[in-house]
Amino acid sequence: MNSMLPGRRCTNRTLRVMISVFFVLFPACSGEDSYGSRQTADGLLRLDIPWAGIGQHDLERSLVDGNRWVLASGANDPFRPQTARDDTCDDRAYSPEYEGVEIRTGACGYITISQPIRHAIARGDLIHIIAWHSNLFSPDPTRERAKLSIRFGDSLLWAVDSPIPSNARSFDFRYESPRAIAKGAPVYINVSNHGTNSWNILGLRIQRTEN
Repeated sequence: MNSMLPGRRCTNRTLRVMISVFFVLFPACSGEDSYGSRQTADGLLRLDIPWAGIGQHDLERSLVDGNRWVLASGANDPFRPQTARDDTCDDRAYSPEYEGVEIRTGACGYITISQPIRHAIARGDLIHIIAWHSNLFSPDPTRERAKLSIRFGDSLLWAVDSPIPSNARSFDFRYESPRAIAKGAPVYINVSNHGTNSWNILGLRIQRTEN
């Protein structure tokens, strides 16, 4: 929660980094990834995240700011379901996580957050997503699968779903942008989930090929 003491928050963040690296080094714990993500230790350790202090790539830039996420609801939510849900999250369900965001679904099951991207994306730029979820649990495992989706404007970039219950999983996904996207265009992250679970988007970045 945002009300945590700074020292406690730092400890929690350090713990989450250790956990995410653990998932990277031991893929069996995070499960198979069938969405084109690279699960090798070499690929995932090149996270290019400044705060991690490991192998930052000079040409990789973060598209988002962990402190600028806002709720997107109603007509502003491109993922809005056809039928209204009674478990929609409020702003207590997410908080900054370094340059990304942590989403917690302990008291709710549906959320969309958004912010304008910080840099323009050129056609051919690699979009790099680093994410993971904790062990997924629900007292009612027969309900819908958990799903994480990311889109720019009206274009879906990436989506992944996991059954409930399931083990923790990590994702390292690179996608070549088929078109240019202007600086300031909205990026949306949606989680549709049931149960007390945690989703982390640790990085949403662009990597430009050096000439």
